[in-house]
This record gives sequence, structure tokens and C-alpha cells, in this order.
Amino acid sequence: MTDYLLETWGMEGEFYRFYCRATVGGDPDRSRYFEATDRDPFEAMIRVLRDVESWRAGR
Repeated sequence: MTDYLLETWGMEGEFYRFYCRATVGGDPDRSRYFEATDRDPFEAMIRVLRDVESWRAGR
């Protein structure tokens, strides 16, 4: 992952938003943006990580 951030989100900050940009082999031409929101910050990060792993595995 190259750029990433976890922040509070929502009208009252009741959610957490995690997003990142991931590359394949460090090649910026082969990158993709991922994002998830959840009330639990760890769940938001885990969902993004699973999406990145699936993308890199070609699923």
C-alpha cells in the first residue's frame, strides 16, 4: 500500500473510514483505490486488506 488513512467519518463521527491506494510491484501505473467504512476501525481496515489481497491474487 502506498497512500493510506484511517479517519472518523459521518455526521457525528460515528464511523471510521479507511482507504488506501495499492500498487502491484511498486508500479504506479498498476494501482487501485480501496475504501471501507465501519463502526469498528479494525473492521474497516480488515475489509480493505482483504480486498487488496484478492485484487493482487487476481480474484
